[in-house]
Amino acid sequence: MQLNKDLPRDARRQTPAHPNRRGRQPATQPGIWRRASHLLLRNAAAAAARRCHPQPLLAPPPPLPLAPPWLASTSSYATQAAAAAAKPLRTVGSLLRLNDLRDNPGATKQKTRKGRGIGSGKGKTAGRGHKGQKARGTSRLGFEGGQTPLRRRLPRRGFKNRFSLTFQPCGLGKIAKLINAGKIDSSELITMKTLKETGAIGKQIKDGIRLMGRGAEEIKWPIHLEVIEFCITK
Repeated sequence: MQLNKDLPRDARRQTPAHPNRRGRQPATQPGIWRRASHLLLRNAAAAAARRCHPQPLLAPPPPLPLAPPWLASTSSYATQAAAAAAKPLRTVGSLLRLNDLRDNPGATKQKTRKGRGIGSGKGKTAGRGHKGQKARGTSRLGFEGGQTPLRRRLPRRGFKNRFSLTFQPCGLGKIAKLINAGKIDSSELITMKTLKETGAIGKQIKDGIRLMGRGAEEIKWPIHLEVIEFCITK
């Protein structure tokens, strides 16, 4: 590179010492003008050819044949779904279809997604606050932060007796119906096995049978029963 010393110091510009070296090329090059002239001549020749030999106008395409009525009435599911989505809600008096059923505006509510950005209102801490035991992990059910929980503050009442017995209740009225139906013979001893087989009591007998006095007025003859306990009711 060399400096032009004939110009003032501020107006000096660096010019390439040789045209083949790297640097800024002069603005006017013979190759650029040659390519531009060729392009203009080619465009002019193409325009003249179009004027001399105009292209014929294309005829409009023939109209499509009309579809038969049976084909026009049937359409694809996607077309029907798109048409149904574009239609407004039907009134009470109009025809109701399955593809028109939808919830009332505001009937359904989407759940709140937490921890998905501060713009949602539940981002960052996701409603847990800053720091603390409840912000870091999950506490067990009934945990109140270390104070005495409610289940221990309230007094205990009652107890479960481990010596209690469970009896199957059986009323005299049901036994009278079975005797009248001929399923039980009143002249023989009526045992717990007989009552179980005839359906007077349930299938599971834990500690025995308790005879209840309801329906005693229906029995007009003496009977013999085998039970564990009995209860007289009015």
